[in-house]
Amino acid sequence: MFITGILAMFGKTNKSMIRFIKPILKFFVKSNAVKSLVVGLLEDYAASTETDIDDEIVKLVKEKLWPSV
Repeated sequence: MFITGILAMFGKTNKSMIRFIKPILKFFVKSNAVKSLVVGLLEDYAASTETDIDDEIVKLVKEKLWPSV
């Protein structure tokens, strides 16, 4: 219902939706909750593969997101 209202408000155009949603996403991406979510998803994916390179990528991402930890 909410999405339909937004689509109706912007006339179902992609450019209008992107202009509306982009600042909101930029705000949330900087939060630790979203960073933790992304790292958790990466860890789950890395655990599902047999290679070690993805584990190293997850480790690198964690180090870059939280350098002091």
